[in-house]
Amino acid sequence: MKCYQVSKESGPFEMVERPIPKPNSDQILIKLLSCGICKGDTSIKNAIFPGVKYPLVLGHEIIGEIVELGSNIKNLKKNDIVGLGIPAGYMFDGGFSQYMIAKESDLVLIPKGLSYIESAPLLCAGVTTYSALKNCGAKPGDLVAVCGIGGLGHLAIQYGNKMGFNIVAISRSEDKKDLAMKLGAKYYFSIDKGDFAKEIQNLGGAKAVLLAGPSENIADKLIESIQDGGKLMLLGTNNIKMEFSINPIIFGKKSIQGWVCFDNEIKKECLEFSLKNDVKPMIKIYKFEELQKGYEDMCSGHARFRSVIKFD
Repeated sequence: MKCYQVSKESGPFEMVERPIPKPNSDQILIKLLSCGICKGDTSIKNAIFPGVKYPLVLGHEIIGEIVELGSNIKNLKKNDIVGLGIPAGYMFDGGFSQYMIAKESDLVLIPKGLSYIESAPLLCAGVTTYSALKNCGAKPGDLVAVCGIGGLGHLAIQYGNKMGFNIVAISRSEDKKDLAMKLGAKYYFSIDKGDFAKEIQNLGGAKAVLLAGPSENIADKLIESIQDGGKLMLLGTNNIKMEFSINPIIFGKKSIQGWVCFDNEIKKECLEFSLKNDVKPMIKIYKFEELQKGYEDMCSGHARFRSVIKFD
């Protein structure tokens, strides 16, 4: 089989030939159908995440078909379409490969009716934004802001709208206004045009703000946007530095929370919600041999908004 490995920290993707692995009694062999290329891959490739061991096959937004099972596997069967996210591509070899090995506990069944191409990004970007909104403290009818309309933000707007929140989209310029409104935002404010924090406070303030993109130098404005007792949630792996004033947080009893989700039950819930409510990522498809280009397009922002490898 062919796979792309990274042999050292910040090293290049190297296509190598390996034998198709044989599952032991507790493992499952998966033939890849699709795999998303995620910003998190850069953090793993460059050892920003702790404990990375090389050589490693990256890729953690994985959809595949079960082709062989170990004797102890009870709840899955051959030809099932399954998905998995991290720890694949981080703690063990992931989806930038034609075949891979996984444990039953790492896998979720992909609901019938979900595209195996479109559903790949839901296993990381989807479950991250979905679960953040579920845990942001807002109720239907509350104002929730999403800052950054990219790989995470365009999904957060859709999920938030379907959950019944009044979504405020915040982006650097006016360029994404039409898209944000089409995805389900009720309001749109540009960082570079006017005082978006004041505008949001005029609406009553946001119960929560999801920072879904690398927006530096606006932390104070995001905190100012939040109503007293509200929350700023930090999503994604941007590794940026933020500076903010403490007093508005203290006197407004506001909080800042990082968010990530690897829980399989939440992944199942997210996939079912996405199918029921027609939440779909906007994707750009690449052939397996085009992984390097897909990775570069993801890093540069040229892919709107998720890069996905489709296997033959």
